[in-house]
Amino acid sequence: MELSGQKDLFIPFSELYHAFDPQEIRLDQTNFNIEKTDKSLVIQNGDKTKEIILEPGPGVFNKEAEKVALYKYLRDLFEDELDWGVLTGVKPVKVFKKAASLGLDPQAYFKDRLLISPQKTELVREIYERQKQALSAYGDDYLSLYVGIPICPSKCSYCSFVSTVADKKGVLVSEYLKNLKEEIRFSRDYLKRWNKKIASVYIGGGTPSVFDPQQTRELLATLKSELEIPETCEFTFEAGRPDTTSRELLEVLKDNGVNRICLNPQTFHDKTLKAIGRNHTAQDVIDTFKAAKDVGFSSINMDLIFGLPGESEAEILDSLKTATALKPENITVHNLSVKKGSRLKEE
Repeated sequence: MELSGQKDLFIPFSELYHAFDPQEIRLDQTNFNIEKTDKSLVIQNGDKTKEIILEPGPGVFNKEAEKVALYKYLRDLFEDELDWGVLTGVKPVKVFKKAASLGLDPQAYFKDRLLISPQKTELVREIYERQKQALSAYGDDYLSLYVGIPICPSKCSYCSFVSTVADKKGVLVSEYLKNLKEEIRFSRDYLKRWNKKIASVYIGGGTPSVFDPQQTRELLATLKSELEIPETCEFTFEAGRPDTTSRELLEVLKDNGVNRICLNPQTFHDKTLKAIGRNHTAQDVIDTFKAAKDVGFSSINMDLIFGLPGESEAEILDSLKTATALKPENITVHNLSVKKGSRLKEE
């Protein structure tokens, strides 16, 4: 979508527009413009111009008033409403939590300000209450430790994370591991100085399984020797790609305290995997999942992405059916969000 005018509003407009109309059939791409004044947005679409007044609000997230105005314009244009109202590209529970922290009535804010349906508002409220109850077991002296490995065997087309591709000789991976172990030692000093305790550990990426079994063993040994990690805490390793997750690696993880892994197929269609830059097949994912169960993992998460390029609704449902048939303990579903820095955005 190529637009002129108020450029900082194009991303929220594009996200909302495609929620109403993925094919862009009602957008005049030769004459579309958004201009912002102090009190309104003026939107020109072809030979029609409409002014929407900006309604001041609490400003829970960036460009809140502008996004509400854009949504109202599109709602009138399509004579339709979205269950999630204004929200795109953001975690609803995070917005709900922030609204509550600002002293707002988050349910009223969701329904009246963000124009979210009562059903979705109630769903978010339920999740928020469950999360609050789970977190209440830990006080301010607890934290969750995230260990980032921003290196991958290849870069997925949708990825906008700060990461790089491993070199064939493994120099980058070895150098990163050396410095990561040193940073873990610095973290030990921080935890002691501020009297913090670890509630959970998550090793993510990138692709942490880009470390070979011996390097992974070194990493886990450093974590256990330098930090006080309770044996009962959730300890997750993102073994996201089967092309880097061998049975030997799974055994190293299991033998060194990891009790939860994430295996992320994103889709179970080989043509899509190839298109997004994955060097494995859907069957490889299934085989790795079975190997993880055989090794003894009783908590496995699988990620799926809905809306990958070229996938039909039937293919999306087929991937979901395949994932549920495997019976992982968790399935996380993401809607594709094309962000700056990804190859998809550039294409």
